[in-house]
Amino acid sequence: MTNLKQRYTLLSLAALMVCVSTLTSCSSSPPPPAKDIFEGFSETGHDGKALINWHFLNADKVLIGGIEDEFQPLDSVIVRPKKSKKYFFSIISDDDTTSNVWRVYVPKKVKKLNFAFQQPKAGKYSPSYKESKYFKGILSDSKIFSPSRIKVMKTSIDDSNKETCRVRALILDEFGNYLPGYSRDSGNVKWSGQHYCTMGVISEKIDNFTENQYKPGYPNLDVAIALDNSASAEYNYPIIEYVREYQKSLSARDNFMFSYFDQKLHNVVPMKNAELAGDDLSGMELPAPHGLNAFNKAAYKTLVEMSSEANDNTKFMVLITFSSDNSSIIFESSDVANAAKSYSIPIYIIGVGNDIDSYSLKYLAAISGGKFYSISTDEISQVKDILHEITFAQKAYYEFDLPLSSINIDECDKLKSEITFDAGSARMSDAFRLILTPQPQYARYQALAAFDNKNTKVGEEFLETISSLALVLNDNPDFSIELIGHSSIEGSNDENLELSYARALSVKDILVSQGVAADRVRIRGEGSNKPIYYLQQAEWQQYYNRRVELRWLSPDLLPFEIIARRVWTEEEAMNYVERWEKRGYKSYYERYLQNNIPIYRVKIWGFPTLDKAETTALKLRKRFRSFFVVE
Repeated sequence: MTNLKQRYTLLSLAALMVCVSTLTSCSSSPPPPAKDIFEGFSETGHDGKALINWHFLNADKVLIGGIEDEFQPLDSVIVRPKKSKKYFFSIISDDDTTSNVWRVYVPKKVKKLNFAFQQPKAGKYSPSYKESKYFKGILSDSKIFSPSRIKVMKTSIDDSNKETCRVRALILDEFGNYLPGYSRDSGNVKWSGQHYCTMGVISEKIDNFTENQYKPGYPNLDVAIALDNSASAEYNYPIIEYVREYQKSLSARDNFMFSYFDQKLHNVVPMKNAELAGDDLSGMELPAPHGLNAFNKAAYKTLVEMSSEANDNTKFMVLITFSSDNSSIIFESSDVANAAKSYSIPIYIIGVGNDIDSYSLKYLAAISGGKFYSISTDEISQVKDILHEITFAQKAYYEFDLPLSSINIDECDKLKSEITFDAGSARMSDAFRLILTPQPQYARYQALAAFDNKNTKVGEEFLETISSLALVLNDNPDFSIELIGHSSIEGSNDENLELSYARALSVKDILVSQGVAADRVRIRGEGSNKPIYYLQQAEWQQYYNRRVELRWLSPDLLPFEIIARRVWTEEEAMNYVERWEKRGYKSYYERYLQNNIPIYRVKIWGFPTLDKAETTALKLRKRFRSFFVVE
């Protein structure tokens, strides 16, 4: 009998003894719970073990995929996964068999080192003696250990002259301890900078630096955290606990805000005193991850709300995401960047897993003056340390001006820069990006809705996004769009094509019902030929493949393309692209599935209108005696 069953039996016996001793009429066992007990998540301890326990009221037996034993409705099991893993339950009764999933999270282990002494704890940020690549504590004497790394935590450029960049950095030892006091020994400390761009390597001398020393509770902070809860965020469940833990560490004079987002922004805790925010967080349960990712929309709305706080607090925002934006529709990365710069609010982005577009996220963090962190799903526990590192960097840091006067902005619109710290035997560097001339950042795709398997009905959760699009179209009668339906592998090729077209039609019907003229909305179906995820290993990847994409047909965007060739290898595709560019056309290639076999389509792009594209395609057909299809 398992420990959980033993404990339940003991409770039953205890209840019976109470009944007998008091000579009152009561049941010989405690009343059953009102609903099934299945938490669905646990974390391994230092011994690598995790407990899974449950109580299903109407089950006869329970089976768990990958485990040979047969379990009781009230039972438990100890597992020892080597990495984060999902355990699939089959709950069997006479009437039905249902399924459920329990996720076990395995934190990444950190190497421990033994020391013969322990420095006394001193306040909130006590020194650490365990290896860490993130901030952990403060050493009162920086000479106890040598610096191991520097971290650039914040940058700001005066747009009026762009002569210098103000840089804030941390100096840490190998245990993540911040090392103060180097400003008192400035004669033996040297900072220098390097810029890398098409002009070559440009070295810059840094003459002076200052230190902002740590003072408990100073400055007062306005902190906003937004957490991705779209379908791709299937491993986000530990993070809400880390946020609760983090909120408790804030000062009574700090303000705190928390929200989560899918295709909408859900504001759970509006900006309020950090202590009062704890009441809102303590009773909050994060819904199961679902829907699309409107990262830009969430960031923009959060920045606007933060800017409404009329105080002198130091403001910063942290966005935690498992994929890149695919559903903001009318909110672009440039909108977020402009708002962040206008309000002087740096954005710190934590990208989790392999499905993020790190380039666009790094760009947004850099242009706002913040920092981008990338961690794997096995490293989610590091979110705790990252939050504390970002917060501490608002309170204590080394600061200096990095010259930009030698940079030709016309040749170097974005820079890879590097700061070097030299203190005798210790020499270390940290690289970061500077954006001198902002450039548009385009999302890989923008979806209005995603669908369950073989379903064509638009879920209610997507109606707000579609209504926003209808409002924009009604306010701009010259705009036209194309809706492109997609499917995962849900049947034959013909069935997939029919499903994808029906999905696009469903979205169009909603737009038309809200006043959009039908002739301004083109639709087509691609079937399963253009998946976002080719392998479709996870359920959410199949879900994202079953989508309706939005394509703006504005002449300014040169939206129309001509399919010029279909080839079997990427090398052939690259050769054809090169040929078309030599002929003076703009060209690229894309991967495409034909009868579930990958091929490559070579495209000529850059046509403002359909007539222009069709006229060009006709000329090319006559000249090359081959097919040219307008898309």
